[in-house]
Order: sequence, then structure tokens, then C-alpha cells
Amino acid sequence: MKVRLVIYSMLAVMAILWIMVIKSDRFADWLDWKRERANSPFKTAVIRSGVDGKTWEKRQETQWSDTKVVLYRSAGNIVEVSAKKAIYRAWSSPRATNRGVVMHMIAFVDPATEYAWIGAVSTGERDTNEYDDDSGTQIIYLANTNFFIETDSGIIEGDTEINDGCFTWSESPIKKAMTVDGLIREWDHSTNGSFQFWGELGTSRFIEEFPKDCFSSGNFGSQSIPIQRIEIAHGKLRLFFYSFKYKKDGSVWLDLKTLRFRRSILAKS
Repeated sequence: MKVRLVIYSMLAVMAILWIMVIKSDRFADWLDWKRERANSPFKTAVIRSGVDGKTWEKRQETQWSDTKVVLYRSAGNIVEVSAKKAIYRAWSSPRATNRGVVMHMIAFVDPATEYAWIGAVSTGERDTNEYDDDSGTQIIYLANTNFFIETDSGIIEGDTEINDGCFTWSESPIKKAMTVDGLIREWDHSTNGSFQFWGELGTSRFIEEFPKDCFSSGNFGSQSIPIQRIEIAHGKLRLFFYSFKYKKDGSVWLDLKTLRFRRSILAKS
């Protein structure tokens, strides 16, 4: 009799806990996310945009000068590499009458591999979002800068934000060079007075692998949050972030060769 009473009591407690779970907002959000994921025409994937041959007219505004960049190598080590920077102004057509677009250029070569990167980069402009929830207002700073990551086939430049559950990156139009000066000369000559922004562009999508609004920054439905840091190990690129919606640390792993999604985690509270 006592054994049955204990079993019935345990079942009653489990039933109460289950009712509390299914009535919670988190459970409702999870169900919405599962439905959206099942019905979404977009699945976790890498979307690539090849070079379409379009170029802009360009004019050099400043001389190339020395600088440094931080490079995350495929072996996992982080090195500082000598680089050069310059400012160019670009127009969408040779007859354009507007002031054009200012482009901050970076060029460098990894001396260990001769992999190269040249292209326009962000310069650290900062956007500020305010995220409001039950606990008050949190300030989110989005610094528009770049990561440089070396893979087995070359160097990519990655954004320092996760936008709509995606990691955006670009390749260099020239992938190998012996010296930085040689890289700049080749790029300047190959574009024939025109401006080619990047090589191939890419977006690694993984929003379906996380709960609904995991990347929300509370700015008119914005889904942009900063990448706190990155790590390369065992052939994978790991992006660390903090979810303001769920108040949890999270990570996503991408294959370093294909930049496809491999694994995700959202830590327990």
C-alpha cells in the first residue's frame, strides 16, 4: 500500500511539473520555433555569392602605410602579421557625379603559407542597441570590425556580428602572394583602374539550430548580436555569443573547410 502511495505521489508531482512546463512562455517559444523550422524553406546551409564581374571605378586617396592585423591560423594559433592600409574612393560608374564611397583597404600576406588577403574592411564604427526585458534595459554595443581567419585553402574575413542567425564572410580576390607590395601591385593591375570589392562572398546560416529570437537585440526586431570571441580547434571555427533573450552564453561550430554548421550549444542558466 505504501509503495503504491509513493508511486502515485511521484506521478502527481510529475504531472504538476509537466503542466507548469507546457504553460510557460519558454515552452510556447520552443513550439513556435519548432513549427517555423519545420515549415521554413531555408535550412542550415552555406550560401555563396560568386564574383559577377561587376567593378566600380576607383581612385587612391592615401598612400599605402604600415599596420598590423591579427590572424587566426587553421592550426589554432593566433599571430600578428605585418600589413598595409590605404584609403580609396569608389564610384559605381565612371560618369558618376556624386562623391563616391570611401573604402578602407587592408592588404597582408601570411609569410608562413603565402596566403594573402586584400579588400575593403570595416573601421570600428559602433552601433548601440537597447534591449528591454523584465529585468530592465541592457546596452548592446555592435562594433563593426573584422576577423581574419586562415583555412586550408586561403584567408577569409569575417564579420564580428551574428546577423539573423548567420555568419557573413568574404574571400580575397587574390589568394596567394609572396609579398604585400607584390599583392598590392597585382590587385591594382588586375582591376585595370576599377575596384573589385572582394572575391567570393559567403553566409553560413544556423538560425534554425537555436530557439526562437535567440539572436534578438531588441531593436525593432533586430537579430544582430556581437560575437564575443572566436576559437579554432580540431578543424572547426567556434563563435561565442551571449543571448540577451535567454540570458545564456552560446556557441556555434562551423567546419573550417566548408564553413558549414556542425554543432550548437546554449548553456544552462
